Amino acid sequence: MEWASLEWISTTPSQDVTGWQIQTLQANPQALEEAKEEWQMRIQSRPYLGDFCSSEDLAGEAVWIQEALTAVLNQHAKQLQVTPQSKCWWGSEIREAHRAYSQARQAWQGHEISTTELREALDYTKPKAMAMTPTLRGPQGQLASSIDEKETLIHETAFPQAPGDRQEVEIPQESWHGQVDEEIVKHALFHQAVQKAPGID
Repeated sequence: MEWASLEWISTTPSQDVTGWQIQTLQANPQALEEAKEEWQMRIQSRPYLGDFCSSEDLAGEAVWIQEALTAVLNQHAKQLQVTPQSKCWWGSEIREAHRAYSQARQAWQGHEISTTELREALDYTKPKAMAMTPTLRGPQGQLASSIDEKETLIHETAFPQAPGDRQEVEIPQESWHGQVDEEIVKHALFHQAVQKAPGID
């Protein structure tokens, strides 16, 4: 049994800037005004591109705009360094599952739990199939909705309890022959199923 490593999930932010908190900058009028002023200063010294500029001029202008905006935002907006936990899908459920997985992996590596115990624990975490049988009604009108109640009702209905032991009639040994007549013997001989195997039932 092998465990997938989760070492790639690091809580330490990357050194690469992946974005900025633009909404925070917009909510701060002073910081936003300073950012606008710096942008205006940068574009004032930039030559204007006319109708006859080349494709190289356009490509250079695009690179300059990207670099200038990056510099302005780096100075006036808070930088974002995204980690896996920063993703929109990284919620409390995934965080809890990641924590439980890490703890189980460490316990298994430290020989605190065996592979058998681990597999048994995993079986308990698997979702159980829901019963699709509708609610059952018993002979006396009782309802069975849970699996245990349905099993009990079906068992009691299909396999009722055997009647109690019948009291045996004591026949004196001297009168046994008098209890059997010709009619009883004929019935026993000629009213059996033809496919019946010989011997005692």
